[in-house]
Amino acid sequence: MLFRSHALDEAKQHNIPVHRQGIAHRRDSAVREISFEVVPVRIPPAPAETFLILFAEDAPSTSAPAPASANSDPALAASEADSPDARELKQLRYELAAATDYIHALIEKSDDYAEQLKAAQEESSSTTEEFRSTNEELQTTKEEVESTNEELITINEELRKSNGELSEASSRLAHQGQLNTAIVETMRYPLLVLDSELRVVLANQAFLTDFKVSIQDTRGRLVYHLGNGQWDIPELRRMLDDILPHGSAFDDFEVTHNFSSLGRRVMLLNARRLAGTDGQAPQVVLVIADITERNRILKELKDISAELLRSNAELEQFAAIASHDLQEPLRMIAGYVALFQRRYREQLDEHGHECLRQITTGAQRMTDMIGAVLAFSRLGQEAPLEAMDSHAAVRSALANLRRKIEAATATITVDQLPRVMANPHLLALLFQNLISNAVKFRSENRQVTIRISAVESEREVTFAVADNGIGMAEEHFARAFQLFQRLNPAEQYSGAGIGLATCKKIVEHHDGRIWIESRLDVGTTFFFSLPRSS
Repeated sequence: MLFRSHALDEAKQHNIPVHRQGIAHRRDSAVREISFEVVPVRIPPAPAETFLILFAEDAPSTSAPAPASANSDPALAASEADSPDARELKQLRYELAAATDYIHALIEKSDDYAEQLKAAQEESSSTTEEFRSTNEELQTTKEEVESTNEELITINEELRKSNGELSEASSRLAHQGQLNTAIVETMRYPLLVLDSELRVVLANQAFLTDFKVSIQDTRGRLVYHLGNGQWDIPELRRMLDDILPHGSAFDDFEVTHNFSSLGRRVMLLNARRLAGTDGQAPQVVLVIADITERNRILKELKDISAELLRSNAELEQFAAIASHDLQEPLRMIAGYVALFQRRYREQLDEHGHECLRQITTGAQRMTDMIGAVLAFSRLGQEAPLEAMDSHAAVRSALANLRRKIEAATATITVDQLPRVMANPHLLALLFQNLISNAVKFRSENRQVTIRISAVESEREVTFAVADNGIGMAEEHFARAFQLFQRLNPAEQYSGAGIGLATCKKIVEHHDGRIWIESRLDVGTTFFFSLPRSS
């Protein structure tokens, strides 16, 4: 079996047929010689390591027996050589020698395998070190990858956030673009946008309507060719060709031009040069304001203002003359009535005396009205405004009305009042008229109380003069500020009927407003507003 194993290894190693013969084979007590051959074969689908072993029985050996030694017995030697044990011993020696050679070969092969194993172990150790180094590098790379991954996640979040912001910005820009387009299209001033060659990029609806042109005849055309060359205006050409390239804007450049289809027009031109971005060429925004009608109205207003100044001067002169001419007869009437009373006092009865008193009272009332009208006509002339303390005006009014207030036993409360822009004399007169009005129209059923207060807002101060007098009906509010409009009998309440009209004129001179809140038999509050002091 050892020979067969050795032959099988040899056939496997060299992949060639291996033949062995003269192999002693014992079966029971019989011994015979056999031979065998190991043949590598491929039997699909079996793998290549398949071997066919062929056994054969050898013929009896005819070789001459080994010679006998000199001292041996020839008969014995022949007997031994022919005996089965001798042959088996011979065979065993042969096999032993072969086995020894095979063992030596195995030992050599084992040594080779040991050397190869040692080299493999060294290589494995080196590979293990390389693997360990590679593993460390992979670990480092893994950490770097994880760090890079975290950075990428952060960058991704930033990109997502930036994308959202860009999306919002894009939406805002789109909305702003729509808003700008809407503003341009709805603005009442004609507008043109020109490219670097002064060709029309955009024209709004106001331009198309005011100058009677179509969008097809406007867009893409040179501005000087618009309207069959109507816009070839020397001032405009000089502005766009000479002035604008050296500056970024011009404002309110007045141009007068006769258009064949529109007639003479006076225009204010405003332009801005927009620098190009992202490689785009610069553009020009041109806004045109047609001030022809405005100039006509201003001229008319100027003429009217001059006429009003002349008329006012004449009226003032007339008022002064009329006042003198009217008051002189009244003074004469009053003088003769007084003389008549002194001379004929004893001859007149009570009715005659009453008639003379009526004449005197009427003449005096007429004199007061003439004086009031003259003062009203001069109200506001040469009355400049200044920053002042409104308390000072109230104190001046109270000082002028001291006796009247004491006679009526009136209680007047003045809150904290702010500074305003006003004329000191006119503001004192305003407070004096309102306080006097509150004292005059007091109720007989309660003590007179008057309160003066103020409320400030961003641009103005609203004053209030409130009383607890007889009040007035709402339908009389508007009439109360008209000249000579009396809401009560003259016999009961004296006056010329011009006090509240004076108040209204003073407030309007200060660019303010005045109004009333009142309830019958409860009281009246006069409100008026004046500009705040800066």
